[in-house]
Amino acid sequence: MCASPLTVNGVRTSLPAKYPLKAYYRVQVEVEWMSLPAELWVKIMRYMTHKDLCELSVTCSYLHQLTTHTAIWDSIIVSGRELQDCHVQVIGEKRPKHLTFRGCNGEYLSTMGLRALFRGCGDTLKSLTVTDCKGGDLVSSSLLLHLSARCQNLTQLHLSLCNLTDEALTQLAQRTQRLERLCIPMCSGITDLSFRVLLSRHHTTFTCLDITGCYYISASAIAQISLCPSLTALYLGNCNQINSSTLTTLAEKCHKLLVLDIRGCRNVSSDSLITLLAANPHIHTLSISHLTIITDAVLEKICSTLLRLHVLDVSGCIKVTSMAMQYLVKHPLKALDLGSTAIGYRGCCAIANYLSSSIQQISFNFCSDINDECIRKIAQKCKKLRQISIFGCSYIRNFDVIAKINPHLSLEF
Repeated sequence: MCASPLTVNGVRTSLPAKYPLKAYYRVQVEVEWMSLPAELWVKIMRYMTHKDLCELSVTCSYLHQLTTHTAIWDSIIVSGRELQDCHVQVIGEKRPKHLTFRGCNGEYLSTMGLRALFRGCGDTLKSLTVTDCKGGDLVSSSLLLHLSARCQNLTQLHLSLCNLTDEALTQLAQRTQRLERLCIPMCSGITDLSFRVLLSRHHTTFTCLDITGCYYISASAIAQISLCPSLTALYLGNCNQINSSTLTTLAEKCHKLLVLDIRGCRNVSSDSLITLLAANPHIHTLSISHLTIITDAVLEKICSTLLRLHVLDVSGCIKVTSMAMQYLVKHPLKALDLGSTAIGYRGCCAIANYLSSSIQQISFNFCSDINDECIRKIAQKCKKLRQISIFGCSYIRNFDVIAKINPHLSLEF
């Protein structure tokens, strides 16, 4: 087979004579691809996984140089890894702005590794998230102490199920310059001592505060959250010491709330809840699950007080019946959790009629009166519905029939 010479973008090459046109275009595409501007390469690389970036960096010197661009490593997410000191040291050297550890094992991660990580990140780090992790210093106060000592420009922190102490949280509060979002759900070691310091230092900058399951924070300390004028999201789930007076105090000064979670706070009254909601009529996400004060009448007041609810969780409110569903008609609900309530066929008909244009996710977990006909009616009319949870609904049998009605619908059972 003879070869024919061709010049492509100044590159002279020999191509098989049998397929000159096909080979010509292949070479041309390869050359033009490598000729892309560096700025465009960087934008493409920002959508690649870290594993792909590492593989790309060893292909040639030009791409290796591009993969070291700081913009590519602005956000680093590490999932399901067994972390060691050498791993986190490399992460620190990339100086990310946003760092997430999700489902990682920190059993082999030492204090020296944490020190190297946050020394590398330095003042560049803006947000840190550690969720569903276990083992060693990754979920201990040691992480918070090293973080606060070296990353004073941190603005967002999310640590769930971590063994935090008052000393570590106090150090964070005193050393950081401007905390805007703090989420420490199920960190039960936190008490009034550090929480009051935190509020006194950052009350003017907080926009989101999550202390779900922090049992030892008193009602009087939680009432001081009213000092946060810019707060838009507040999660107080299972803070058992909250009472009606706490909600009334919050209602006096907190007027910008968009998200409110007071699930399991059983010492509050319906009047204090309505007072807080009336002070924040633009709340679009509300969780009031497992509150015995929630009845059909109370839910009617809630729906008439708030302007546009998008997410509502009343799971475990056993006094909520099918009658309450008619009060949701003016709200463009996208997600509704009715688990363990007394809703039945009439309530499902109301959902199908009133919420068909907006509802995307519904939960009927452990609702004893829900049957095939209820789910079939909702699936037929709610075209935007994508997920129904029906754990514990023993009267539902025809899963295949329901799935055929709406092929985009996911049934969780």
